[in-house]
Amino acid sequence: MLIYKYECKNCGWIGDENQLDYETVEGCIGDDKLEICPKCGSQKVFMVS
Repeated sequence: MLIYKYECKNCGWIGDENQLDYETVEGCIGDDKLEICPKCGSQKVFMVS
């Protein structure tokens, strides 16, 4: 199983996908899960590898 690395553009945190926090929001076609930085709580996390 491939584990992706994520980086937070807000605080510089870098970690594995399984370390992220998630927030569930209601969308037009169902619920979406947003990735949240576990360090600062920002939604500005992006996959780096």
